[in-house]
Amino acid sequence: EAVSADTSESYAALFFNVDTREVLYAKNIYDRLYPASTTKLMTALLALEHGNLDSPVTVSQEAITFHENGVSTARLKAGDSLTVRQLLYALLLPSANDAADAGAAIAVHMAGSTEAFAEKMNETAHALGATDTHFVNPHGLSDENHYTTAYDLYLIFQAAMKYDDFMEILQTPEYEASYQAAGGPAVSAVWKSTNQFTAGNTAVPEGVSAVGGKTGTT
Repeated sequence: EAVSADTSESYAALFFNVDTREVLYAKNIYDRLYPASTTKLMTALLALEHGNLDSPVTVSQEAITFHENGVSTARLKAGDSLTVRQLLYALLLPSANDAADAGAAIAVHMAGSTEAFAEKMNETAHALGATDTHFVNPHGLSDENHYTTAYDLYLIFQAAMKYDDFMEILQTPEYEASYQAAGGPAVSAVWKSTNQFTAGNTAVPEGVSAVGGKTGTT
């Protein structure tokens, strides 16, 4: 059954029944848009598909040089040592702007550079059928050649949801990480989810499942 929704403040929106594969609501779902923080879905997917989540990562200088004015980051420093799993928490719980360092650290660890990682992002996106997507970085900071569509994001998200680790991280309201600081003792960081369902700030509508919802539904 078709649904109505207030999307006056959004340019694009998609409401999809994943069981029947029926589109219940669609608005500009094939228009190219800047993905911003949603870029982290593809970064996480590649880490889950090809990475060892328990592998240690030493944050490189390249991974902390993608800051824009006014952007708050995960405050990682070159030389810090974390696992891929910890970096995924830093990437997925805060907004991608907050986790720009984490996304870049994953990219450099897995591919040697953010540019090489972006190539893998594009290869994977196109293999999923997300052919109106093009990435140039792993964190979503602004670039005119970095774009996707609402429909393509759905395809990427569906692929990531197949991983239990992805679902567990998304449904974590708050995560405390202890890692080795550059040239110093172990430090602790707390990353809080900005997902409004996970944080408990927004209730899941009746008859709808939302990743990170209070009920833990997917």
